[in-house]
Amino acid sequence: MVASYHSAVRRTDALESALQKMDSSTTDAARCCEQLTRRARQLDSLTSPASDASSMLSRANANLAATLVLMKDAREKFDTVTDCEPAIERLYRGVTDMEEKRQYAGKGRKTTLKNRVVLTEQDVYAAGDSMEILRDAFDYFIERKGWRSAPAALGGLERVHRMGNETMSMLMISHLKGAGPAVRPKRNVKKDANTVSPMEETAQQVRACSGVYFLDMIVNRLSNPIIRTIALHRLVLG
Repeated sequence: MVASYHSAVRRTDALESALQKMDSSTTDAARCCEQLTRRARQLDSLTSPASDASSMLSRANANLAATLVLMKDAREKFDTVTDCEPAIERLYRGVTDMEEKRQYAGKGRKTTLKNRVVLTEQDVYAAGDSMEILRDAFDYFIERKGWRSAPAALGGLERVHRMGNETMSMLMISHLKGAGPAVRPKRNVKKDANTVSPMEETAQQVRACSGVYFLDMIVNRLSNPIIRTIALHRLVLG
């Protein structure tokens, strides 16, 4: 009986000791969980700014790429005068040489020009394309008048485009002079009650009577490839 009592007491003491150990382990585990929670909060406070910074860097990278494209386009527009002026200057030199040669030939003398520029149809095409590029660049800078360098760029574009326009006109006039006069022939009309003398004709009547001859004249002039090229470019450029 006594032995059973002592055995029960030992079991009770062992159970109480085990419960104390469990309580101590639970306390340590709770303390570790609290530490983990604090460290997780610290890690979150460190990673959140890093995520925000990464997002900002991504947006900045996209903005820089878009800015680079705009700067490249603007640089090309600023270089328009430098790129297009040589073609127009070549056409201008060719036209002036052609006109001077025509003047010398009309006076019965030989020209003394050296290194004379001989124009081809490709030169006219190149000058016409350059004028279209100048027009596009002009529209580009008109939309960006607020830029500090926009007025200077617009002035250069106007200067080169004006020179090209005048050169095209000079070339057209030179070829038309060489093609001969375009005079409205004398018309033989039957006199009747509705006949109007040439001195009393209105502008509409003259235009109606001369339309066929004018179209024939234009077709004859456009048989020249250079005149045809100039006319097409003038129609495109307005």
